[in-house]
Amino acid sequence: MTQSIKISAHAGASALVLAGLMLVALPLAGCNKGANTPGASAGAAAAPPALPLTAGVETPVVAAPPASALPPAPRARVTRLADPRQSYAYLDQAYYMSDALADAPPDYGFDYGGVRPWVWRGADRSYRVAEPVQDGYRYYYYRPGADNPYLVQDPQYAYAYDGDQLAVVYDRDGRVLPPEEVNRRSDYGGRYLARARSLYEASLGSQRRSVEAANWAARRSQIDAQRANWAAQQARESEWRAYHDEHQAQEDAYWRQERAQRQDSAARFDTWRQSRFEGAPPPPAWSQGAGDNRRERQGQPGFGFGPPTGPSPAQQAAQAAQGAAQQQAAQQLAAQQLAAQQAAERDRAMNRSAADQAVLAQQQAAARAQAQAQALAQSEAQLRVQQAQANNARLAAQQAEQARSQADAAHRAQAVQAQQQAQQALAARNAQVEAAKQAELRARDQATAAHQAQLQADQQAQAARRNQAAQAQAQAQAQARQQAELRAHAQADAAHQAQVQAEQQAQAARRNQALQAQGQAQAQAQARAQAQLQAQARQQAEGARQAELRAHAQADAAHQAQVQAEQQAQAARRNQALQAQGQAQAQARAQAQLQAQAQARQQAEGARQAELRAHAQADAARQAQLQVEAGRRAQAEAQSQARAQQQAQAAQQAQMQQAQEQAAAARQAAVQTRLQADASRKAQIQAQAAQAQQQQRVAQAARAEAAHSAAAPQAAAPPKPQGPPPKAKGDDQEHKDKKKDEPQNP
Repeated sequence: MTQSIKISAHAGASALVLAGLMLVALPLAGCNKGANTPGASAGAAAAPPALPLTAGVETPVVAAPPASALPPAPRARVTRLADPRQSYAYLDQAYYMSDALADAPPDYGFDYGGVRPWVWRGADRSYRVAEPVQDGYRYYYYRPGADNPYLVQDPQYAYAYDGDQLAVVYDRDGRVLPPEEVNRRSDYGGRYLARARSLYEASLGSQRRSVEAANWAARRSQIDAQRANWAAQQARESEWRAYHDEHQAQEDAYWRQERAQRQDSAARFDTWRQSRFEGAPPPPAWSQGAGDNRRERQGQPGFGFGPPTGPSPAQQAAQAAQGAAQQQAAQQLAAQQLAAQQAAERDRAMNRSAADQAVLAQQQAAARAQAQAQALAQSEAQLRVQQAQANNARLAAQQAEQARSQADAAHRAQAVQAQQQAQQALAARNAQVEAAKQAELRARDQATAAHQAQLQADQQAQAARRNQAAQAQAQAQAQARQQAELRAHAQADAAHQAQVQAEQQAQAARRNQALQAQGQAQAQAQARAQAQLQAQARQQAEGARQAELRAHAQADAAHQAQVQAEQQAQAARRNQALQAQGQAQAQARAQAQLQAQAQARQQAEGARQAELRAHAQADAARQAQLQVEAGRRAQAEAQSQARAQQQAQAAQQAQMQQAQEQAAAARQAAVQTRLQADASRKAQIQAQAAQAQQQQRVAQAARAEAAHSAAAPQAAAPPKPQGPPPKAKGDDQEHKDKKKDEPQNP
């Protein structure tokens, strides 16, 4: 019982010592962690589920602004790589992700400032975001859970980031630019870094949308061409190829599951496309829970490339000081534990006899020797097993690496050749299409010029007819005004002037008629010229369409050659992998390979048929577009004629309004004349009334004087009482004459 207690105490003290040593080792292990640890906040966010594609017509694409038009942002801080051999770690990692995604459709899109980028989310929660720009697409690559990109690629350059620091810049051919060029492009590097963070946050928001299948079908080859371009660049750049070959086995193993899922997704899309997008769309590559399917990289090169420049001197000093302090604390703890152990041993020694101590010491020594011997034997056995396993694994890896290197070399050579052929065919097709477009534009311009000339001729003819009608109306109005002015004697001069104006208008009408006849002759000549131009335009358009059809045929042949080259490369890789394995499985896998080739040929044939149907649909769409443009031109002509008629009506209304104003002016002049005549007659009547009143006053004065002179002799005679004297006969007659002469009030 005493012996077991003593052993337990000793074991507890040893455990405390071991714990102290582990405290010393912790900061040393922490020094090996990369500084590029993804942000915890972004990594903790729930991954949004993928959305299935939607069937429908192709929608227009809005291009994102170039780097020079992005909002100003702080320049990216520039760092330097301590090991130049790691320069291609960023680009190679993005290449592996792009190669695994291949030509599979995106998981979803989202709205961002009028642009709709596309998102591919890996099973490890890494992201690739592609947004359209003027010359192609701009790509952003994110590590799992990180909101900072580790690579941003536009059509001209690629920017590699270590956290928020700009580490490397590559040109469009995959070459590493010198440090002074990296410093010069740090402005664009800062703008791309700010936009990448905003895009990442928006991709996790509520503005996610399903991608239109027609849009993906139209731009699938353009995005897949990025992978072929990188393969060609890798074949040319020896440093990139060396880095890629060094880490190929580990990266292929890491992306194997992702590549298989994306290949199945691409095959399901091809099947749905061959059915002209009928029925339900295929499910996304990963289900809603794909964000939780995380895979840890165990020291995989090319991903956790750590801090390119290592910790700064200040960080190194801080880490060294922290390690020394922790080591000193651990030593103090170990010394205290050892002292406690020794004190416990002394206490136990006081309580037992010397014999017991000797026996116990022998037993402990024997147990320790036996345990050490067993541990040494086990460690030696494990070491031998591990060495044998390592040798076998190294030999198998070397053999597989040799086979894979040969297959990759053949694949790269074939891919480069196919890419060159495709680029040549694409350049020829683009040149032919551009020539056809230019011919069509010239024909359209000529037709537009002829149409404008005809419209001008029609407008001149309509203007001449309007002028003739206006002149006839003006003549009628002039005659009406002349008759009105003849009736009004005071307006004789105005009538004469109107007659002179009418004669001038008549002369202008005759001149306009002559100009109208000349314009009609010019319009006929222009119409004949327009007919000739339209015939030439139709011939040029037909030639352009034939050239475009030939270009389509050449592009189809080039695409078929590229598909065959890729199939041959894939077959070569599969054959070499089968040869590296046992002969017993070689026959079965060869049979499977033949079946796969047959299926691939069937799929390629189906894809070619689908592309031919797509080309036919595109031709039909172009014909429909030509018809729509013809309808638009007809509508424009109708609108022009309607505008001309509206202008004619407006001119006619203006002339009618002017005539009405002139008639109103004439009526007002006649009213003024009548008012003047009435005023003259009134003045004359008033003068006559005044004269009559004057004559009446004179007559009254004369009668009063005569009456006064007649009454003077009779003043002595007494008046007779029989009433008033009878009036004389002459007085009645004079009174009547007076009443008669009095003027009547008008």
